[in-house]
Amino acid sequence: MPRRRGAIITIGDEVLNGSTLDTNSHWLCTQISGRGALVTTVVTVHDDPTAIQDALAYCIRTEPDLIFTIGGLGPTIDDRTVESVARALELPLEINQTAIEYVQKRYSDLESQGIVDRDVSASARNARKKMALLPTGAVPIYNPVGAAPAVVIDVDDTMSVLCLPGVPAEVRAIVSRHASGILERRLGSGFLRTMTIMTSTNDESVLAEASAVLTREFVDVYVKTRPIRQEGGRIGVTLTASGNNQAKIGVLLDTAFQRLTTLLEEYGVSIVRCRVDNAD
Repeated sequence: MPRRRGAIITIGDEVLNGSTLDTNSHWLCTQISGRGALVTTVVTVHDDPTAIQDALAYCIRTEPDLIFTIGGLGPTIDDRTVESVARALELPLEINQTAIEYVQKRYSDLESQGIVDRDVSASARNARKKMALLPTGAVPIYNPVGAAPAVVIDVDDTMSVLCLPGVPAEVRAIVSRHASGILERRLGSGFLRTMTIMTSTNDESVLAEASAVLTREFVDVYVKTRPIRQEGGRIGVTLTASGNNQAKIGVLLDTAFQRLTTLLEEYGVSIVRCRVDNAD
């Protein structure tokens, strides 16, 4: 079965001007990879409709199963994501009744908590209504933390776009709970394993040939060497593999580890310790 693929588009001037750190993309990468899928693209663009449409067109060309957009779902004028996605997919916008109900429920909850005022202006009510203006055929997804619903659009039988808000707590709550079925449908439920190996050398060049040989012999294992600052600059090696069969992944990594041990011995390098990290 071909490996499933995901792409991420982060949208926001605040990310590109450095005032906000994008932790969402990193977390979503762990969610995609943890299912055994491949992240094809991570791109960040301004709150500009043309930039958003161009980024979406680029991601579609990489043929992912699921495209995430992050940010730009709110009530203000700079929140242009849904509108831009609708234009890119040539879909008209319409008020979605389920989305209206979600927005009303969230503001009722926020009012009861004293977070927002109960009595607001007509312009504020219209701004809230904007969050329920969705592309035809789109499905809103409940946001248990913020006000703006997430939105999922099936582009065709093989690809969907999932539009998420930009607040990290909202992203995690939606993806982990209310949108988990979308990820299951498009990305599956595979496994990712990473074996982290600490070597006895501080010289990464000493490991260059060994890592090259291992990469050629184990095409389904991602081999990466890097110095570990906390270890005084000692070189660590990570072996990463993913797929739908957890047992086969384990055997593959174990075999690659044994081969790496032999290769390192040829260069007088020993293994200090080894750790396996599971992401599923």
